[in-house]
Amino acid sequence: MTKVQSMKSMKSMKESDADSDADSLLTESEDEEDEEIEEEIKTRQQLLDLASVQKEKVLDVIAKDMKCDQSSIRIIAVIGSTTFFNSASQSLCQEIGRRLAALPDSYVLVTGGFKGVGATIARAFHDVRVMDNRPTGVYMVLPEYESNITNFREKAPVREGTDQFREWEFGSTIFIGRSVKEREVLMGVMPVLVLVEGGPGAAHEATIASLAGRCVLPVKATGGAASGMRGGFVPHDFQNLLEDISPDSKAAWATINGPELNVKDICSSLTTLVQLVHDNQDTVHHKGMTFRHGSRQLSVLVQGHSGGEPPENMKCLNGSAGSYSREHGAEGLRHLRGFMEKFAAVYLVNGHGSKNQYKYPETLQADLQMVITDLDLRHGQGNWLAGYGGDPYRPTSPDIAHILRIMHQEHGVPVIAVQCDLFEHAIMHPEKSETYAHLQDGAVFFYETKYWVDPSSGQRNVLYGGYQTVREDGAQSEVLVGGSSIWFDPEICKLLAGHIVIGGGRITRDDCRACQAFGVPIYYIKAPAKYYFEESEALMYGEIDMWMQNITGFWRHWAQRDDEADDTNEAPEPAAASE
Repeated sequence: MTKVQSMKSMKSMKESDADSDADSLLTESEDEEDEEIEEEIKTRQQLLDLASVQKEKVLDVIAKDMKCDQSSIRIIAVIGSTTFFNSASQSLCQEIGRRLAALPDSYVLVTGGFKGVGATIARAFHDVRVMDNRPTGVYMVLPEYESNITNFREKAPVREGTDQFREWEFGSTIFIGRSVKEREVLMGVMPVLVLVEGGPGAAHEATIASLAGRCVLPVKATGGAASGMRGGFVPHDFQNLLEDISPDSKAAWATINGPELNVKDICSSLTTLVQLVHDNQDTVHHKGMTFRHGSRQLSVLVQGHSGGEPPENMKCLNGSAGSYSREHGAEGLRHLRGFMEKFAAVYLVNGHGSKNQYKYPETLQADLQMVITDLDLRHGQGNWLAGYGGDPYRPTSPDIAHILRIMHQEHGVPVIAVQCDLFEHAIMHPEKSETYAHLQDGAVFFYETKYWVDPSSGQRNVLYGGYQTVREDGAQSEVLVGGSSIWFDPEICKLLAGHIVIGGGRITRDDCRACQAFGVPIYYIKAPAKYYFEESEALMYGEIDMWMQNITGFWRHWAQRDDEADDTNEAPEPAAASE
C-alpha cells in the first residue's frame, strides 16, 4: 500500500467511524500523558535514591556523635523561611525548639543549615539540652560547596572568598552534597518534617518529603508554604492515618491546621504528632502517593532505599518483585494453598486493629493460652498455622499484631500474613526488625490492592476486607473484598479449621459472617477496646461483640473483663448457623 493509499484508507476509516477515532486519539493522548508521568516519577526517584544514600551518611555521623546505633536515632527535621514574615513566628519557633528538646535523647534535630526558622528552632533546642547537661543532638546540614554561593551569603555562614559554607557556631554542621538543591532533596527524606512559614525552597523540600512518603507537619497559621503545599505530588493523608493509629491525634492535627497562632497548643500538638510518627514508622511510611498531572491522578508507591531485611526464613508465596510480575490469580492462590497444606490445620486470627487497640492487653494472656493449649493438643505444637491481615507490631499500640507476636514468640505458632501489595515494601524491608519479627519462619502472601471511592467525600480508600456492597444490572449485592476475599476463596476456606476472634470491628464481624456461610467454627475471646465511641458503651468490645451475642451453634470462649461475672463459658459442638 502506498503512502497516499494509506492516508486515503485512514481518512475512510475516520469518516466511517468517527467515535472510534476519537477514542483512539484519547488513548494516544493518555499514553503520552502516562509516558510523561513515568518520566517524572523516574527523575524524582533518581533524586530520592541519591538522597537516601546521603541520609545514611548523615545517620552514620549522628550515630558516631551520639555513640548509639542508627536504629535508635529519631530525627526531627525542621524547614521553613530563612527570614521571618512576622515576629510571632519567631517566638513560636523558639518555643518549638524548647518543647522538642524535652523529648528523650534519642530525638535529634536536623536543619538545612539556613538562618530563620531552622536556626531559631535549633538554637532553642541546643540551649535547653546544654542547660540540662544532655547531648545537644543538633545538626545543620549544608552542601560541601555551592556554585551560586553569592545567592546564599545572607542565609547561611559562608567562607569568604570561596564557594563553600562554613560551620555554625553551635551544634554540629554536616557537609554533604554538591548543591543547595541536592540538600533540599536530602531534607525531604527525613522521617518527619516540621514546616513553619516557608518560601520556594521549603515548598520544594516539603514536596520531596511527600513524594518519599514522609510526614510533613505544617503550622498553617504561619503562612507561606505551610499554609498550603504545592507541587506535582501531594502528601498521603497523614491526618487520617495517624487518627487511625491514635484518636488522640485528631485534636493535635486540628491545632496545627487551625487559623490561630496559639504557641502553647501548637507546640504541644507538634510534640504529640512527632512522637506518633516515630512510634509508628512502618505504618506512616511507604504509603501511596497521589501524583497530579493535569486533570488526572495516579497513585504511586515510592520505596527508595530505606528499610531493612525481611524476617528470617519468611517465605513470600507469590513473588516480591513488584505487583507487575506477581501472581495474583489462581496461580498465586495455588502457592498459598500449597504452603497451608503443609500444616495440620490453619486458623484465621482477627481482633482490634490500630484504631481501637486493646485496653488490657496483659490480661489476654490467660485466655489466649487456653485456646492455644487446646489447639496444640488437637494438632501438635508448631503443627498448626495462624493467619492474619499483616498489621505491623508497634510496642506502644497494642493491637492484633501484639497477639500474633505472643503466639509466635511465646508459644511457637507459625504465622502467615495476607496483606495487600501496597504494603509490600513495609513488610519485605521493615525499618525495625521487631515490626514483623513474628513472621520469622512463616510466610506472607500479597494480593492486589483495590480501592473504593466514598461518594460523599470523593476520598479513595483501600479495601482491606469484609463485605462491600456492589450494584450490577440494577441489582445490589454484597461481595467479600481485600484479605477476606482470599481467606474465604473456596479453595482456601476449605483449609480453615477455625477462626480465633479477640475483639474486633467491622471486618472481623464480616469475616465471622463468612464463617457462618462456610461452617467455620469461631473461638471468641471477649476483649474491651482502648478507643471507642464514648457515647456507645455497646461498642466497648467492638462491633463483633454485638454480633456474637446473637449467634448460636459455634464453639465459643467468653472472657469477661472488668471483674464481670462470666456465666457463658459454653463449648457446643461446631455447627453452621444461619444469620
